[in-house]
Amino acid sequence: MEPPKPEPAEGETEAGAVDAAAGDDLAKAIMRRRFCPSLITTETWEGFTFTDREIRIKESTDCYGAVLWPSAMVLCHFLDTNRDQYNLTDKNVIELGAGTGLVTIVTSLLGKNQPIRTEQYHNTLTYG
Repeated sequence: MEPPKPEPAEGETEAGAVDAAAGDDLAKAIMRRRFCPSLITTETWEGFTFTDREIRIKESTDCYGAVLWPSAMVLCHFLDTNRDQYNLTDKNVIELGAGTGLVTIVTSLLGKNQPIRTEQYHNTLTYG
């Protein structure tokens, strides 16, 4: 006798694939948090709004760690929109491969703590 098949989760089809419309909605929600510099400058940066604060991230193509990866934006969006369910207050957070530090910044703002962050390239974790 075969075990019963679980019901598909919200946003999934019967085959288990994520519904494309749900993915599009998530991408739009994340990109609404992005803002761009109002002046043309030689310094490359992107801005995002998380925890009701504007966060500016400088990027570089010199190394992989200095690039703001989409997974960091998705995780920050998830933590910010689910802050009551996943409360980071007084929690220890460690980020391995912190890169530009966006996740570290957002988790410190949500948890009011000092996360431990690591990165192979020491100059990517310079805050200023």
